[in-house]
Amino acid sequence: MGDKLFLFGQFKWELASGQAMPKLRDKTTALIAFIALSPDGTIRRQAAAELLWENGKDPLASLRQSVREIRDMERSFGSDLFQANAQYLSLDLERIWVDARIATECSSNFDVSIAKQLILNDLGRFLVDCPVDTEVFSDWLHLERTRREEDLENVSLLLLDFLENDALSSAEIKHVARAILKFDQTNERAYRSLMNAYSNEDDRASALRQFDICKDVLKRELSVEPSEETTQLAQKIKSKKSASFEQQILVSAPSHLLDEAIIKPNIYVQDFKTKGNDPILDFVAQTFRSDICEQLSRNERFSVRGGIADGMLAINREDTNFSHSDISYQIKGNVISFAENTAILLQMVDESSGDILWMKRIKPEMKALLSGADEQAILAAIEIYSMIELKETDKSKRVADDQLTSRQCLLRAISLMFRFSEAAVFEAKQYLHRALMQTPGYPEAMSWLAFLKSIELGQGYASDPQATREEAGALIRRSIELSPGSDIGLAIAGHLEAFVYHDFATALEYFDRSLDANPNCAYTWGFSAITHCYVGKPDEALRLLGRCRQIMPFDAHPYYFDTARCIASMLSGRYEDAVRIGRKVLRNNPNFHANYRPLLCSLGHLGRAEEAAPVRREFQKFQPDFSVNWHLENYPPLDKEITENYVNGLRLAGVAEE
Repeated sequence: MGDKLFLFGQFKWELASGQAMPKLRDKTTALIAFIALSPDGTIRRQAAAELLWENGKDPLASLRQSVREIRDMERSFGSDLFQANAQYLSLDLERIWVDARIATECSSNFDVSIAKQLILNDLGRFLVDCPVDTEVFSDWLHLERTRREEDLENVSLLLLDFLENDALSSAEIKHVARAILKFDQTNERAYRSLMNAYSNEDDRASALRQFDICKDVLKRELSVEPSEETTQLAQKIKSKKSASFEQQILVSAPSHLLDEAIIKPNIYVQDFKTKGNDPILDFVAQTFRSDICEQLSRNERFSVRGGIADGMLAINREDTNFSHSDISYQIKGNVISFAENTAILLQMVDESSGDILWMKRIKPEMKALLSGADEQAILAAIEIYSMIELKETDKSKRVADDQLTSRQCLLRAISLMFRFSEAAVFEAKQYLHRALMQTPGYPEAMSWLAFLKSIELGQGYASDPQATREEAGALIRRSIELSPGSDIGLAIAGHLEAFVYHDFATALEYFDRSLDANPNCAYTWGFSAITHCYVGKPDEALRLLGRCRQIMPFDAHPYYFDTARCIASMLSGRYEDAVRIGRKVLRNNPNFHANYRPLLCSLGHLGRAEEAAPVRREFQKFQPDFSVNWHLENYPPLDKEITENYVNGLRLAGVAEE
């Protein structure tokens, strides 16, 4: 088959080479569709003129203009499928594939391969972009749209039956179901197929989201509720007990991961600009730029391009394997000097929108530049990739759910899990599962899934705590095997050693390794602070938390490390600070259980038992069995003196012994 003519969705005439013909006038588009759907691909000129220009001054003259437009287009592309003479207009249907004709033929004589060829295109409503307002054409369009869309829906449903009966690709099933919903958004059969496909992928959250969408659409469009069959399927999915997905991904994880499997944002650091030929300014520009490149490259979640300027090292300025069309963010710099004053003006631009996301003015220090340890360059790089992380997370929230990449699934999961509610943690787990299904052996997704297991343990959401501990350990070990230099993987490994397994020495070793990989990983500083609380060094913990906040000033989920700050303040005897921080966390996120304990202890030591009472009652809604003994049995072991001080505070706050 040669050319293709698409009438479902946006009108498109595609050449055999894959090149699309340019957009035509609306009535010329309608004329081509009318010819293509005639019984033998031939129509009378008079019929076409009356169909499209019934109210015009000279319908035949208007028709001649459209004929000329088609001929000119074909001539410029070397095509000869359209023919016109004094009486007739025609298309050679032997050499052009027309989706609407194929739908009708396949509906009568179903063929799986033909159906796939048809449905796996980007389909939509029949001639959706053909606003011709003559009465005769409107009648023709209504009849053809009804007939052809019914045929397409029938083919789609038959294909769904085939795919589901043969337990074939869930991706194909979802594509076919969505194709149906484009022209019939109330089709419950399509929604059920989506629900089953997501459920079979162990993505219960997405499956139930499709049920909610179905319910909303039916109520809005038809004022009805979903059928009993659809409702029963939703109940079945809700009650479905997931198999151990973690065990499955550990077994199926590859021995190595190709870096290209994960789509990373590309950061391009331009050569910094200077005026004139001042060698000192050139040195400042290129040295500062190189320092920023070095710091950015420590973060493995980005691809940093730009290299080091010629003359400093033998590295090309341009990466020959890199297309500038692939740039996600550009870093630009100008070095200016007036009298004795020199300044570096930095800005970061989002290449997709052209928006300036960040700007900073820096007064460079020559001594720091010469030492190769410029703190200003380090802080600038930190601000840059903090802003990029926020921007990428925001983008992931605006992408259609079925279009998410594995990296975007991961970003959604991270933003969800730190809400700490059971529903949010469950949804985060589903996104991590999706990331690992899309990119098997994705180390960072494995690491965060292991961390999520620690949240389930700490929040009391784990139905089998021992199995959850074992899964967390297996996940983080596999992650580090696949990516032994991952700053995030090593940081989470350290946190698990401390919080789950109470091996503080090993935890601190992991944090050292993480900081060797990337000294600017905020999670490493934060998790290390929590471990320093466990080993009785709260003042050091507060220092580490200060560095964590400096690196992550725009923390989208501050409750976690603010709770660590509350614990450290309480352990160091700064009870007023602990109460202030603890109340702030409680106001913003009452779901995080770990915050209640240091808050209650601090209120107890301050002799404010009356204030502690409502906090204690609120905590009991989440953890009714909390007591002094529970704390002693479940909290990571502390120094004896610190433990006694902690439990005495709980007692003074009115917490029961058992």
